[in-house]
Amino acid sequence: MKSLNAKPPNMIGIWRKFYARPLVKDAFTTTIWNVIGKGIGILIPFFIAAWYGVSVKTDIFFFVYGIVIYLTGVFSRSLESNIVPFIADLRQKAEKKIPDFITKLLLLSFLAMIILVCIFLLLARPLLSLITRFPEGSFQLLLQLFLEISPFLILVVCSSILIGVLNAYFKFWLPAVSPGIRAIVCIATIFALRQKIGIHAIVVGYILGELLRLIVFGYVLTRKKLISLRINFVFDRTIINFFKTLSFQMFGLVAIGLNPVVDKIMASWLTTGSVSVLQYADRLYFIPVNFIASGLIVAVLSHWSEKYYRNKKTQVLKRDMHKAIGIVSLVTISLTVFLSFFARQIVNIAYGRGEFPLEMLVLVKATFLCYLVGITFSLSNQIVIRALLVLKNTKAIMKGAFLSTISNIFLNILLMRFFAVAGIAFATSLVNAASLLFLYLQFKISVRKELT
Repeated sequence: MKSLNAKPPNMIGIWRKFYARPLVKDAFTTTIWNVIGKGIGILIPFFIAAWYGVSVKTDIFFFVYGIVIYLTGVFSRSLESNIVPFIADLRQKAEKKIPDFITKLLLLSFLAMIILVCIFLLLARPLLSLITRFPEGSFQLLLQLFLEISPFLILVVCSSILIGVLNAYFKFWLPAVSPGIRAIVCIATIFALRQKIGIHAIVVGYILGELLRLIVFGYVLTRKKLISLRINFVFDRTIINFFKTLSFQMFGLVAIGLNPVVDKIMASWLTTGSVSVLQYADRLYFIPVNFIASGLIVAVLSHWSEKYYRNKKTQVLKRDMHKAIGIVSLVTISLTVFLSFFARQIVNIAYGRGEFPLEMLVLVKATFLCYLVGITFSLSNQIVIRALLVLKNTKAIMKGAFLSTISNIFLNILLMRFFAVAGIAFATSLVNAASLLFLYLQFKISVRKELT
C-alpha cells in the first residue's frame, strides 16, 4: 500500500526524462530555432501589406511568387527530404562516399535547374496569357517579374541539398534559423528600394537573402569536409537510385504543388484583390502550421531514417508514426479552437493598418477560418509522408498527390461559386482530409510488403 505521505510526481523531473530523448530534444530545439528564423520570414507579407496594400501589382507579384514557390517546392522539398534516408543508409554502408555523393547532387541539380528555368521562361508568355485574367496592360509586368525572380529558384534548390545534408547529420539549428537571415536581408532591401523600383524591390530582396543563406551553408559544409572539391563524373548505383526515388516524389510534388497555383489562378477569376486576400489569409494559416511542423517534421525524418536503416524494423516505424500523429492532433485541435475564437483580432492586428483597405479584413478572416479547418489533416499528412520517405516509397506519395490535385480542382469549382475566395480555402482543407486517409492506407500496404 502506498504511503499517504508520498510526494506527487515531480513535473520538472518528468520533463527532464522526456526531454532526454534525442528525438524530443531535437524536435523541441529545432522548433525554437524555427520560431526565431521563420518567425522573421513570416513578417515579410505583413511589411508588403503595409507598404504596398492591395492592388493589381500585389496580385501579380503574389501570383508570380506562388508559381515560384510551387516550382521550388517541387525540387527543393523533394531533394531536402530524400537526401536524408540516403545519407543515413550510406553512413551505415560507405560513409567515405558521402562527400562525392553530395557534390554530384549539387552539380547535377544546378545544371538541371538552369535548363528548366530557361524552358519555363520560353513557355511563360503563351501559357500565362491563356490561364490568367489580370487587367489589360499588366501582362508585361507579369513576365518581367518572372524573369527577375528566376535566379531565386536556382539558389533555393542548391540550398535545399545542403539543408538535407545538415539535417541528416542532426545539425538542425542552422537550417532552422537560416530563413531569418534571408528575411532580414529581404525586408531591409524592400525598405531601401521600394520608393525607387516599387514592387521589384521584393524580388531583389528575396534573391540577395537566399544568396547569403547559400553561402553560409556552403561554408559550414566545406569546413566539415562534406563537399568534395573533386568532381567525379562516374555515376554509381547510389546516385541512380536516388534520382529514381526522387523522380516519383517530384512528380507527386508537381501535382500537389499545383494546388496553391490553381487556387491563385481561380482566385484571379474573381474580383480584384482576391489573389492578395488568399495570400494574406494563407500567411496567417502558415504561421501555426510552420511552427508546429518545423521542428517535429524535420527531426522525425532524420531520427526515423537512422533508426530504420540500423535495425530495419517496420513495426517500430509504424508505432513511432502513430505516436507522432497523436501528438500533432492533440496540439492542432486545441490550436484551431483558440485561433478561431480570436480570428478577428488576429486579422486586425496583422493587416489593419497602412495601405490595407479595412473592408477587406472580413474576407481575409473568413478565408483564414476556412484554412484552419484543415490544419490537423495537413500536419498529420506530413507525418505519414515522412514515414513513407523512410521506406523510400515515393510512388505512394505521387499517387496521393495526383488524387489531391484532381480533388482540389473539382472542389474549388464547386465551392468558389458559393463562398468566393473563402471557398477555395475550404476546398484545401477538405482535400487535406482525403489525402490523409489515402496516404495512411498506402503506408499500411507498404508495411505489409516489408514484412513479407
